[in-house]
Amino acid sequence: MEIAGIQKALDDIRGEALVFHGFTDYMRDYDLIVFPESSLMSDPETDPTLHRELTAIAKEHGSYILANVIDEVTEPGKAFNANRLYDPQGRLVGTYAKRHLVPFGERMPFQWLVPALGHVDFGQAEWRPGTDDVLFAGGTGRFGCLICFEAIFPDLARRDVNNGATWLVNVTNDEWFGNSAALYQHAAMAVFRAVENHVPLARSANTGLTLVTDAYGRIVAQAPVWRPEILVARLASPGPRTPYTRFGDWPGIACIAGALALVAFAFGRR
Repeated sequence: MEIAGIQKALDDIRGEALVFHGFTDYMRDYDLIVFPESSLMSDPETDPTLHRELTAIAKEHGSYILANVIDEVTEPGKAFNANRLYDPQGRLVGTYAKRHLVPFGERMPFQWLVPALGHVDFGQAEWRPGTDDVLFAGGTGRFGCLICFEAIFPDLARRDVNNGATWLVNVTNDEWFGNSAALYQHAAMAVFRAVENHVPLARSANTGLTLVTDAYGRIVAQAPVWRPEILVARLASPGPRTPYTRFGDWPGIACIAGALALVAFAFGRR
């Protein structure tokens, strides 16, 4: 496959890129190109040079591009950790802002309870959390986005699938972990979101672990860690809806409540 255009872009965009095919056999080149979190040093909406480079890649391959940015355009005066989707003509077609920010790293927690915490500076970014569940529609069907450690929260993925997502994308910056077990542990948590909802998952990480799973969490393609790599994989079809997707945590909560009731009943009889 001809990936020279994307490889050239990697000279200026650090880390790994995830490139894969969609559901259909008919395609011009790649249906979607996913760059990892923190891979772009600026926002294409405010950097004309970067926008031209991304547009050239999109047009060359007839591809949608998903890119992670610090979005200071959507709401002036506020900054969001966001993913932008560009169509094959380089036009912006959607933006998703991270809903669950990393405490103490991206935002001081509990500001809703104690607003004064917003003035405490531990070096956190103080980004704003996104408030909307956003699905993107590209050449690969509707998909939901999980940025970085959002992939460890089952309810975010479940909401996206219930809203109509047929697969999930996780972009992350795992450079902080070095080449440690945390790279693999973080990726393993993301894989469970595919298992819980029977949808494929694609994970793009700037240092690894970049991978693609099927709807049952089985890894169908994986790139080595800490090496610039382009991973090309065909996206699997989603499976049947799971009880977790339909009902969430209620069955488990009901089991715990029932067990506690039985314990209380036993002590009451004594």
